[in-house]
Amino acid sequence: MAALLSSCPLLLPFSSDKLSYRGYISIGAQHYRLNITVPQALGLKHARLECDWNLKQALHGLEGLIQRKLEQSRDLHTFILGFKDLLSQVLTSRPFQEPPPPPAVYSQFLDDLDAIGWERVVHIDPSFRDWKISSVDSRGREHILSLHLSSQHPTIPPICNVSLPGPFQLQWHIKASLEDVVGQFEQELCKYQRFWDTMDQLDRDTLVLEPERPSRDNTQRRIMIGQSVSLVLVVDPLRPGVFPQCKFLGPDHAVSGHKARLSEHIEKWEDNHTVLDNFERILDIKFPSPSKTSEEVQDMCMECGICYMCRLDGAAPEVTCNNPPCSRSFHHACLFEWLKGLPTSRQSFKMVFGECPYCGQPITVTAAT
Repeated sequence: MAALLSSCPLLLPFSSDKLSYRGYISIGAQHYRLNITVPQALGLKHARLECDWNLKQALHGLEGLIQRKLEQSRDLHTFILGFKDLLSQVLTSRPFQEPPPPPAVYSQFLDDLDAIGWERVVHIDPSFRDWKISSVDSRGREHILSLHLSSQHPTIPPICNVSLPGPFQLQWHIKASLEDVVGQFEQELCKYQRFWDTMDQLDRDTLVLEPERPSRDNTQRRIMIGQSVSLVLVVDPLRPGVFPQCKFLGPDHAVSGHKARLSEHIEKWEDNHTVLDNFERILDIKFPSPSKTSEEVQDMCMECGICYMCRLDGAAPEVTCNNPPCSRSFHHACLFEWLKGLPTSRQSFKMVFGECPYCGQPITVTAAT
C-alpha cells in the first residue's frame, strides 16, 4: 500500500475494501484520469477500467496486454503499479501524437459545417484537426481560412493561419463555434477591400518585378518604370490612399529626375485617388503595361551583370552602377560576393566599397546580414 501511495499519490481508494480506486495517474507532467473497480465476486481479471479520452488514445491496441496483466497480477495494488509502468513505457516509446478531440465535440463540428456551408469547405483532415474554409469578399476575391484544432478544443482556441496584411486577433471563449471564427475572419476581410483594390490595380496595370507571385498579405510592390529603373512601394493596408513609403532604384542619372519631380509636386497627392493614378499624374509618366510583348519586356528587364539572370531567388537586380555609360545592374547578393572576393574592396560598418566589374568606377553595396 505504501508503494502504491508513493507511486500514484493522486489515485485514492474509493471503498473500504480497497477494491475501487479513483483519481489520476501521473506520467511526467501529464495527469491521466483513471477509475478502476474490482467486482467482489468475480476477481481481478474482471476489473473494470474507466479512463479519460487521452489515456484511451495512448493505450489503443493494448487491450489484450492489459487483460493479461490483470490475470497475472496477485492483487489490485500490484496491477496498478504494473499498469503505470506499462503506460510510462508506451508514452516514452511511441512518438507523441496529439489525440483527437473527444467524441462529444464531433456533433458540434457537424453543426458548424451546416452553419458555415459544406460547399465552402476546401479541406478537412480525417481527424477533424485541420480545416480550410473559403470566403469570398465583396469584390469576388477568394480567401482561405486555415484552422488547426487542439485535442482540448474548445477549451483551447484554434490556431488560425490567414493571408492578411495585418494581424488577425481571434476573440475566443469556450462556447464559441467555428462559425464565429469564420464571421470574425470575414469582418477582417472588409477592412482591406480598398487596399486589395489598390494592389490588384498595380498587378493588373503595371509590370511588377517583385514579388513574383504576390499573396494577399504582401504590402510591397517593385514596379518597372523603364530600363534599369524601378519604383518600390509599401502601401498602408488600413490607409491605402495615403502617400506610401517609396524608393527609386536605378543609377543616379536615371532616377534623379523622378525624385526631383516627386519632391516638387508631392503636395498634389490626393488620398481619394489610387496610388497608381497619383504617381502617374505627379511624375507625368505612364508605367509600362503587362500587355507589352515578351520581347519588349525582356528588353526592359534588368539582367544581373554577374550571374546573367533576371531573377535570383525571385528578386530582380537591385543595385545599379551610377556611371551613365555603364549603368549595369546587379543582384545585391551577387555584387556583395563579388566585391568581398576582391583584395581592393573595403568595408566600413555595413557598407562594402569596391569597383564596378564592368567599368571600374566606384560602387557600394550594403553588407549581407
